[in-house]
This record gives sequence, C-alpha cells and structure tokens, in this order.
Amino acid sequence: MKSEICPTRYNTLVTLTVNSLRIYKQVTLLCLLLAGCYATSAQDRWFFQCVSGDIVSQQDALHADSLLRLNEGVIVSRSDFNTHNILVICSSEELCDQVPAMLSDLGLSIACVHRGKMGVDRIEPLDPRMCNDHPVAPKED
Repeated sequence: MKSEICPTRYNTLVTLTVNSLRIYKQVTLLCLLLAGCYATSAQDRWFFQCVSGDIVSQQDALHADSLLRLNEGVIVSRSDFNTHNILVICSSEELCDQVPAMLSDLGLSIACVHRGKMGVDRIEPLDPRMCNDHPVAPKED
C-alpha cells in the first residue's frame, strides 16, 4: 500500500517549514549583525558603576534611568532599587567622568564608584554594605 499525504496537510507542512526557515535565517542574520556591531564598538565603550542609597523604589530607578538616557552618548542606564546599584554605559571615557555630576544634578548621592572599559574591565554587582556612608568624590588622576 502506498501511503498518501493529504494535499492540504502537505501544503500546510511545507508552508510551516518554509516560514520557519525564513524566520531562522532572519534571526541568524540579526544575531550576526549585532555581534559584529558589538565586537567593533565594545572597545569604544566605558562603564560607570556606583551605589546610591537614594534609589529606594522602582519609580526612583526608572526616573533616574530615563533622565540619564537623555544625555547624548549614554548608551545604557540601569538602576536597581533592591541593590541600590547604578550602571551607566557611555560612548566615551569623558562622558563617564561626567556621570557623577549628572547623578548629583538628579539629587543622588553616590558611593563605591567603579569605572572601566568595556571588554577589559569587569562589571560586577557592588555591595552597599561594603561602601562608605559618604558620597565619593570624583575620580582623581
């Protein structure tokens, strides 16, 4: 006996397979493009990390992030009200040096400052219990 596939079922199967392959190709291409962009520009990015006891709610964190992102050259800003950590990724070292002033303008005091170059230095969570209670002065050379 010869098994036959219903034409409607066969067409549906072929259509699903073709669409799946098309989506897979698009996702793969997007991932390759993003990986290429990250690899070429990660060297030019800097990060600024600190702890602020003034971030005590999700609203505080969202407000600070939205205002920091308005600055040209701020690529990413993430504030966590649970750990009081703030992470800002900038397009230049000079801009990262201005982040303490930006945070001060928002009325946030900072401690445990950690700066670095993306791809060279590590971004790690900062422990507020290990910080001094006083705001940290801007970086000195």
